[in-house]
Order: sequence, then C-alpha cells, then structure tokens
Amino acid sequence: MKRGILILPLLIVNAYAGNCYRMSHDELHEIESSYWDNSSLSVKFPSGVRCDNAVFLNVSMISRSGCISEIGNTRDIILNGRHDRVVFDEFGMPIENIDNMGKNASCEKLYLEFKAKVKDML
Repeated sequence: MKRGILILPLLIVNAYAGNCYRMSHDELHEIESSYWDNSSLSVKFPSGVRCDNAVFLNVSMISRSGCISEIGNTRDIILNGRHDRVVFDEFGMPIENIDNMGKNASCEKLYLEFKAKVKDML
C-alpha cells in the first residue's frame, strides 16, 4: 500500500501557502478515480484541505484508515497508527524515506501540525 501512495503525484507547485479551503466531493472523487480506478485497492478520500503549497487528505481503505499531509517537498503518511515520511527533490523524486516515525501516530495530531506549518508559511 505504501508504494501505492508514493505514486500519488505531488499536488503542490507554489512556493508559499495560503488560501486554504476544504476540498469538494468532486475534487476528492477526481483524485480517487485518476489514481486508484485501475488498482485492486479500494481507496477513498472522504475529506481534504488544499492550500497553495499544501494538501491534507483523509484516507479510507478496506480495513485501514489514515491520512496524507503534503507540505512543500515532504509527504507524511499515517496508516493504522504508523507514521512514515518521504522527502522529494525539486523534480518530485523521492530522496529520503523515514519509516515509522512515531508509534500510535494520529491523524488529528498530524492535522494540527499541518495547520500550524501552513499558518507559519503565510
């Protein structure tokens, strides 16, 4: 599954954050259908927030739940309490993978960190 999430392209292109909004059902469905329709995995994004330089998505799969936070060139992924981080270079290629950063990680905590980082980028 981790590899499946890693192929999710970087959705972030601007150099600063701001103008955050809750993603619409259509936007979330477009992400689901664009990247997961040809997969044997049933991945759903029930909610998400998009900013100029950041995206936060809640993830729901069969027997798994979690979230994805992308800020700049860093993607944090939490699935069933496991927190992994991937850092990308300027071309969107992974250059560092940090597995299991924290035990019993929560999407609530990651979202609060996301909000604080986005606010600091304004």
